[in-house]
Amino acid sequence: MQVRNLKDKLKEVEDKYILTSSKNFSLQEKVHSLEEKLKDAKFELQKANASTKESSEHRHIPELSVMKNALRDSESKTSPEQTNEMNVEKMSLLEK
Repeated sequence: MQVRNLKDKLKEVEDKYILTSSKNFSLQEKVHSLEEKLKDAKFELQKANASTKESSEHRHIPELSVMKNALRDSESKTSPEQTNEMNVEKMSLLEK
């Protein structure tokens, strides 16, 4: 009788082990799937950030061109004497 009880208990433990192993495998598959989704999401985020940065940089290019043109125009309208005076003022400010 005792041997029979032990065999029954052994069978019960083996069945629980098989069930636990199966659940473990299923959870490992889910973890792997979630890791892949996370990797894909990170990649998409990097692409979006790069695209946003690139778009932002392109937006500022026309502004820079306008500013450069305005600077060139003001420099071309400035007489050599005024330019020398401005340079002297700038130098004196730098020396302080």
